[in-house]
Amino acid sequence: MICFAAKRFRLGRFAGGVRPSPLLLTARRAGVILCGVALGFFGIARVHADQTAAYEKLSFAGKSKEAADLLETELTSATQQKGPESVEALGWLRIKAVVVSGTKKEEGLALATTVHEKLVTLVGEENTDTLRAQNALAYCLSLMGRFDEAEPMMRDALEKQRRVAGAQNEYTLRTLSNLAGLLSDTKRNAEAAPLWREVLSGREKALDPDHPHTRTTHAELASCLAALGDYPGAIDAFRPAWERDVRVTGESSQAALSALNYLGMLERLAGRFTDAEKHIRAALEGRRKTLGPDHADVAQSLMNLAMLFRQTKRNLEAVAPLVRALEIRRQIGGVGSYLEGTLGDLARFYQCPSIDLVDWVERSILRS
Repeated sequence: MICFAAKRFRLGRFAGGVRPSPLLLTARRAGVILCGVALGFFGIARVHADQTAAYEKLSFAGKSKEAADLLETELTSATQQKGPESVEALGWLRIKAVVVSGTKKEEGLALATTVHEKLVTLVGEENTDTLRAQNALAYCLSLMGRFDEAEPMMRDALEKQRRVAGAQNEYTLRTLSNLAGLLSDTKRNAEAAPLWREVLSGREKALDPDHPHTRTTHAELASCLAALGDYPGAIDAFRPAWERDVRVTGESSQAALSALNYLGMLERLAGRFTDAEKHIRAALEGRRKTLGPDHADVAQSLMNLAMLFRQTKRNLEAVAPLVRALEIRRQIGGVGSYLEGTLGDLARFYQCPSIDLVDWVERSILRS
């Protein structure tokens, strides 16, 4: 099972907004830094960039309400002071479009389209702000599954951004990240992997090692390599992300524990069973202490441990964590296809029908 929460939280890919937490995202990330020299308003651009950084900081910290309030405040201020069709106001509106697209795709797409069209008219097709809006529009299209439209739009924006702003510019890297994410989402991981490596290389040079964008790119590359079956490569790519979570959020934080569980899973898939068991057990105990014994994340770690036992032919040991994971999943609603698949695997091992094993597990739960 190579699916991980990190797979869905591409914090470095956004063109217009930042998801509200490191592991559970509700809108795609964005950033706006105006080209003040070109516009002749360097002071205004600097303030705008600072406010955008503040917005991203709140979003990455999971403070979604504070981030939303800041977004609306800045959008209102820019609209009142500079006008609704100013570059400043359209920049904040672009962020809002991407945030909205997380829950209301059609509305977000319509807003992104309007912003892009107005910027083309206002500052031209190859202005950096227009290209960011084009990236945001392409991203909104990809959210709707319209990949055939999104991909050429992203590639066009990327080519122009490289020419206008340079290959190492953060917004060039964001467009490259969006393109890599699109390729990953469409199962073209062999094409995506070198792009993720390029994004990571650029961000390691330009950003702090503990910056959320750098951390997320490590996780994205790891997920891509795992999808290709390169588990050792995935471990090497992901370990810095886990180490960053420990440094920044503490080893008992949910971010660090989720990362540790994922690292253990990668080690399990790579056949590094000693390291895998150590890390999976540590993640399990940490989650039990911080979340309580009946949380879905606890069930996830229990399943990871059960799969480790199964891979190392310790099938009898796999039953206990499986029983407990099943109990938790049933309490919170639904067994889940992954758990059902594991039940089927164990049923084949015990040479009995899956339904009989489920009944036996349920009876075990009732007796406990």
